[in-house]
Amino acid sequence: MVTRTLEDAQRKTHWNNEHARFQAAHLVQYFADLESESRMKAWRCKFCFYLARGIAGQAFTKSACTACGVEMLFPTTSTDNLCEKCAKKMKLCKHCGAHMD
Repeated sequence: MVTRTLEDAQRKTHWNNEHARFQAAHLVQYFADLESESRMKAWRCKFCFYLARGIAGQAFTKSACTACGVEMLFPTTSTDNLCEKCAKKMKLCKHCGAHMD
């Protein structure tokens, strides 16, 4: 029983370290912002572009822009808060609504 617990702990420690390395690499990208041109084309803030890696369901999902109310359609359950027109007008991230800079 103790051997199994120690093996589980080693496996968990390994994957925790892998996850930390993955996060560290994305933090480097966040602060360097070397893909700013692609990020701006996607109209995403640095956090959403480099760090927000959530899980989304595969289902077409409708969502309304929180500013103007226009209905938007997305191929997953990960929806934007703002339509591109409103996001650009207010210089906000279309996904989360934070400032772009």
